[in-house]
Amino acid sequence: MNNLRVQVKDLPEAPGVYLMKDAQGKVLYVGKAIHLKKRVSSYFQPKRPLDPKTRILVRQVAKVDTIVTGSEAEALLVEAGLIKEKRPKYNISLKDDKSYPCLKVTIQEEFPKLFVGRGPVESGVKMIGPFTNATLLRQAVSALRRVFPFRTCRVLPKRPCLDYYMGLCAAPCAQKITREDYRAMLEKVFQVISGRKQVVLKALAASMNKASKNQRYEEAAKLRDQIA
Repeated sequence: MNNLRVQVKDLPEAPGVYLMKDAQGKVLYVGKAIHLKKRVSSYFQPKRPLDPKTRILVRQVAKVDTIVTGSEAEALLVEAGLIKEKRPKYNISLKDDKSYPCLKVTIQEEFPKLFVGRGPVESGVKMIGPFTNATLLRQAVSALRRVFPFRTCRVLPKRPCLDYYMGLCAAPCAQKITREDYRAMLEKVFQVISGRKQVVLKALAASMNKASKNQRYEEAAKLRDQIA
């Protein structure tokens, strides 16, 4: 426990996700926080009352890893991705509860749409989540669309809608983006959701430098804005 308190003192004072691990390195619990240091330290306060399940969890924790994010909304995305990947023992109630919102992707469509929804698994629809906060999830999706303009419309229209002119959709309906480029864009969205934001930033920076070197300055400027 003393070793954990030392770890907690060095945790970031920023939004992010924390992973509680046992002595063998197995992830026991994944959580999000608007202030990592305060949230994680709250588990290890000697006089703080904890529910029975949390007391058992805390006794097994040997190490706490963190992932810093740009906001609580981004932390929500990363948290859900890690819960699905790691399947932590103490997140079990969230994993199977269909009342929580999910991010749904219509993977069988040529240009998949992403939208927030609830309920059971649907044929041809990939489920990402569940998420613990519908409001934060919608904020996160809005933020992602400003960087990666994926479609959310129910049916592809015959011409670009207002979202295209607002920079929120790449307008696959009007062939403004190829299927390959659209899918590559979605892959970046999935990487951000799974906590691999640095991988995305590195790839965008490489593309920006290549575009600038080849004098494709408009493309380079767009990539610069995505990175920002």
